[in-house]
Amino acid sequence: MNQKLKYYYLYRLSETEKKICDLIVNGILQLQKEVMLPFHNLDFDTVNKILGVIRLDYPECWYLDHENTLIWRYAMHSKIELGYVFTDKQIHYVNRKLKNTADKILSAIPQNATVSETEKFLHDYLVQNVRYAPDTSNELKAYSMVGALLFGNAVCEGYAKTLKYLFDLAGLPCLIVSATATNQLNGKPEGHAWNIVGVSPKQCCHVDVTWDSCAYHGNNFAYTFYNQTDEQMEIDHFWNHSDVPACTVRGDSPIFYCDTHQELEQLLCENVRQSVSSFAVRVRDGFKDTNAVLQFMTIVFMKHFIYKQYGVIYRPERKQIEFLSNP
Repeated sequence: MNQKLKYYYLYRLSETEKKICDLIVNGILQLQKEVMLPFHNLDFDTVNKILGVIRLDYPECWYLDHENTLIWRYAMHSKIELGYVFTDKQIHYVNRKLKNTADKILSAIPQNATVSETEKFLHDYLVQNVRYAPDTSNELKAYSMVGALLFGNAVCEGYAKTLKYLFDLAGLPCLIVSATATNQLNGKPEGHAWNIVGVSPKQCCHVDVTWDSCAYHGNNFAYTFYNQTDEQMEIDHFWNHSDVPACTVRGDSPIFYCDTHQELEQLLCENVRQSVSSFAVRVRDGFKDTNAVLQFMTIVFMKHFIYKQYGVIYRPERKQIEFLSNP
């Protein structure tokens, strides 16, 4: 995979900053305690900026203790004193478990899977096997792939880092977006992380595995935030558009898209006839509320002399209808 795609934020640094970042990352991967840098005027802001890049571009450096990583400046050079959350032995042990788990996941992907199929497989694995669960006793678990892959629990940063880790191993482009989103419970913006993935050489899309996972464990559809354009995502996610690639083309999704109510009518009738129990659809021409959707369904079923009971959830902000089969 193109290194500029794998290490997106690294290649936004200056040439000097990239050299410093490479030296620090190499030191982390070798579990060095100190890294000597041939720059005597290295400032704290630059180091913090580079550590931020490592946090986003290198999920495999999960064991770096940012708060206890220090910079020392001397007359002719600088020194980075690296802090780690575990001992060398513990880090090697956890890394083996992470690699073994990741290898099992990747080996389950069909051999001739397309990029789109691989993306969906990895998304679905995390959605179905990881729960959103802050671990206040050990933030390391929640904020890295350690929690997601080894304990089945993570917060948004852990989900995003895990997806990038798996995409990196699969050789697919993926970057982490660290920004804000509207909390669905209190309506207030708060810090949030998700991913942008490359679904083709010239196309990328937003994927929020965290919010899809929360939907899945709530028995709703798990593709609401899958392969979204900028326009779709910025309904409730907010980021600096100049920091990441533009996502302008809708990617593949198990959620159906209908440009008109007539297309929705055809899809609804076809799914009833084929005994499709549950599905989700987005309609360009939205509805006022859930009652309007139910009225539309009644008219369609009467018109075509068909009968089917569906529970309906309508998400007006995304013009998405979820049809859930009643028992």
